[in-house]
Amino acid sequence: MGYTLDAYRQEAELTLKNQRLIALYCGDISVTDQEVQDYYEQQYVSVYRARYEDDIPLFEQEVLLSVNTSGGAIWKWKWIFPYIYDYQLNANIDLGTYTGIGITATAKTVGGEDEDFDWAPVTGNSAESKILNIGQQITELMEKKEEFLGQKLVDENGEEIEWSGTNGGSLADKYSAMMEDAEDNWVELFRREIFSKEGPVDKLHILVYGISADFVVSANVYVTLGMTFTYSTAKRYNFSLQLFHKQSTNQTIDLEEPNYNFDFYVMGTIGIRAGVEFEIGIGLFSLRLDSIGITAEAGAYARLWGYFYYHLSWTKSGGKDSNASGAMFVEIGLYLKITFKAQLFSSDKLTYQPTLYENEWPLWSAGAQENVYGFLDGGEDCNIVLTGQRSTGLPQDLFRMSYMDMKTGEQFGVLNDEGALEDEDKPAKLFGASSFTIDISNPKFRYDGNTNTVTVTPGDSTAESCDIRILWKNAPLAFTDRPISRTVHIDWSDPAEARYIAFDTRGGSLVSALSLRAGAAVRQPANPTRQGYDFAGWTGTGLDKPTMTVTVPAGSTGNRGYTATWTAKSYTVTFDVQGHGTAPKTQTVKYGKKAATPKDPTESGYAFGGWYKDAACKQKFSFSAKITGDITLYAKWEEAYTLKFHTNGGNSLKSRNFPKGTSVDLRKYKPTRSGYYFVGWFRDSKLTKPVTWQEMSDDYAKDGVVTIYAKWKKMDTTNPKTGDPSFPELAAGLLALSALSLGAVTLIGKKKRNW
Repeated sequence: MGYTLDAYRQEAELTLKNQRLIALYCGDISVTDQEVQDYYEQQYVSVYRARYEDDIPLFEQEVLLSVNTSGGAIWKWKWIFPYIYDYQLNANIDLGTYTGIGITATAKTVGGEDEDFDWAPVTGNSAESKILNIGQQITELMEKKEEFLGQKLVDENGEEIEWSGTNGGSLADKYSAMMEDAEDNWVELFRREIFSKEGPVDKLHILVYGISADFVVSANVYVTLGMTFTYSTAKRYNFSLQLFHKQSTNQTIDLEEPNYNFDFYVMGTIGIRAGVEFEIGIGLFSLRLDSIGITAEAGAYARLWGYFYYHLSWTKSGGKDSNASGAMFVEIGLYLKITFKAQLFSSDKLTYQPTLYENEWPLWSAGAQENVYGFLDGGEDCNIVLTGQRSTGLPQDLFRMSYMDMKTGEQFGVLNDEGALEDEDKPAKLFGASSFTIDISNPKFRYDGNTNTVTVTPGDSTAESCDIRILWKNAPLAFTDRPISRTVHIDWSDPAEARYIAFDTRGGSLVSALSLRAGAAVRQPANPTRQGYDFAGWTGTGLDKPTMTVTVPAGSTGNRGYTATWTAKSYTVTFDVQGHGTAPKTQTVKYGKKAATPKDPTESGYAFGGWYKDAACKQKFSFSAKITGDITLYAKWEEAYTLKFHTNGGNSLKSRNFPKGTSVDLRKYKPTRSGYYFVGWFRDSKLTKPVTWQEMSDDYAKDGVVTIYAKWKKMDTTNPKTGDPSFPELAAGLLALSALSLGAVTLIGKKKRNW
């Protein structure tokens, strides 16, 4: 603000003196130190006591208010007589304000009981502590805006310091760390009933059914954000009034120019769903007592992932200045979620609702899920020397980019201190020329993005050079103040009396051309290398087939050119069943190809849960992924019960394993029997306990086996069409009927559902 402690005390002393001014010609007014101290405490110290010292959140408010007055009679002379010409009042009012706000906050939706996230106070390494620590680190970075934004840094001598941060710099690393804890927890925000119907199935009202449809809106939020805002201004207003003549003058002086500064960052993911939830349930006597049923929710979703930083400053004289950096990915699509629901006494606390199926289908997206933040090798400059050779392919490694998956925060193409990948399963991505802007300094050089080759047309020149700037094209919704670019320098020459041997590695490591005098023998160059491929030899001048050794007899003349040939490497895909079942055969897969999906292994008492890249079964493997090295896949197992079908004379159905705690839809399994209608499945051999959804739990299992029994009813041979369909078939018919009636449903007022 520019006001010191002494300045405040001087202001207090002057104010007290003015308050005691009683006449124009009074002498000096004395004020004791204690009086000044008491006034100072009353007027200003209370302002400081109102501050909050905590970093999260911070609010600071200071107010300056000072009033000074003086005045008296204006005397004039009329001949020899003095008289009062007017009474004049002089006053000045100092008004100033300073406002400072700082906020660091984290928001996360938690669905149900979340044992992995502890919202207790920050006393250890809980997820909350990790998020708040990230926020504090970013707040510290915001004090170094140049580094935070990836701009140029300078030392105390004004010399530029190189810094490799791009696309948000350190903020991208903080985003990646935060997303390690991100989960899909959708929390319901709004529900409005569309329709609801309840009725008996039989005449005795023993079995009742209910059908309903609700409009549901839910959200998934996992965001941390921070904001600082400061505003300050101070003015002095001077007034002069003359009582008799009714005249006044005023003047305004800026003690401090109005200004404000605003910094904001946010990172994480936000999602919103809006759809219709259909539910069909059945119960005994009343759905208010107990019910079981199926819910199906379908609709549209919109999700955003990303990180963003923005700085804005303003002064009255200088105007606005702003900087921004970050990346975002937006996706819109359709979703479907199907759950089984069992409920007692219409209580949410007595509700069991496992998910049977859930999926999303993206329809539109903006931005890039793969957010590129730098070249794999850091963007080091590359030098190429061409002697006689008028075209060459650029090494593919020049176009390999490190990136981050915006949905998961995983970083790919991260190198350790030795320059090797930290994680072989997360390599950098090779992009085509269309992802870059290629600028060439010399018009005699031309770049062909389709073949990734540079060609020189020298004309009468025997030596040319150029710089090729490879500039990454930022994806939509990704921005930075510092571009991602690198430079390739090419020197070309063709002396009149020289002999040249050129090598085109076809995307492999660079093999420099040889320049020799005519008639000299050619030395063997080092074999090139290429990721995922084995070098298979050279083809070219005088060679009918690929040859590992290039031999040019001494005394031969003329320029020669050779091209590398490659064969893709083979890698093994090994399957580890971790002690259960029989492992599939090991596969041999070429580099860049996909492994075949094997038949699922089986084990009594266990259910197979898919293949994973780690023994702890945290990273699921996709058989649509390309193989880039040897890999071992680990089978995931879950304890399970065996479901045994006792068909009571019907055709045999194979027993199946299901994980503990799941519910099995028995309508998928229908046996056949000549001359009989299939009525349904029953839990007991006496066929008194019908079941449509079988829960795989200890309540129904014996020695790890859950047995269900088929019931049959003999067909009426005189009229085969007159059967007696079982209740499950009736329920299925009701479900189909409800689906057909949806088109005629209109939105009605909100009404509490009682089932």
